[in-house]
Amino acid sequence: MCEDGPRSISVVIPAFNEEQFIGQCLDATSQTLTDMGLAHELVVVDDGSSDHTAAVAHRAGRTIPGVRVLQLPRNEGKGSALSHGAVAADHELVAFVDADLEIHPRQLRTLYEAMVASGADAVIGSKHHPSASFGFGAIRRFLSSTYSRIVEIAFRLPVHDTQTGLKLFRAAALRDVLARTTVQRFAWDLEVLLGLSRSGYQIIEVPVTVTRARPKQRIRPADVMRMAWDTALIWWRDWRSR
Repeated sequence: MCEDGPRSISVVIPAFNEEQFIGQCLDATSQTLTDMGLAHELVVVDDGSSDHTAAVAHRAGRTIPGVRVLQLPRNEGKGSALSHGAVAADHELVAFVDADLEIHPRQLRTLYEAMVASGADAVIGSKHHPSASFGFGAIRRFLSSTYSRIVEIAFRLPVHDTQTGLKLFRAAALRDVLARTTVQRFAWDLEVLLGLSRSGYQIIEVPVTVTRARPKQRIRPADVMRMAWDTALIWWRDWRSR
């Protein structure tokens, strides 16, 4: 049980066609937060799924307390789903957890303890921390490390991995920068962290363990190109503002 620090948390879970994993994710997240002694809610944002993600989440909510399901009418992108969930969140802290269990929700404890110990405004999980474990093949590892290096050179952020799905924020700090974000898809995380850093909020990162839950990845070449374009736009706006 966690004795110090904020006592309540909203966990936002973006989900696009995640009927296979969402029930397990909700159960594991709820159990973790109960063990930590935190009051909590679990906000599932169904990002225009074409499968039964929302139905499975609603069904899980019959036995798991604090589950809320937001349904977007069409697929708007992960960043948009996270924004909707963060705006709807009610508690002192807001966490992001991916639905696919590649980063197990039990690792929220590590982020929470780091926030309490440091007083940071945001704690993010990092695949590129020296103590992290990244259970993926060479291609995804190369793409991830290359993007992280580009971000490091272009933005000089105090972190090395903006894209890992496990993140924890003080709600007031997160909401302060949400109104200034414009990207809706995968580079949304970068824009939020950049906004926090430029506004003087403290961000730290901790190692996470990433496993391969899906039989194959869903990132397409078009997604990579869109992310590159959005990253360039974020750099341009940041450069102009400075």
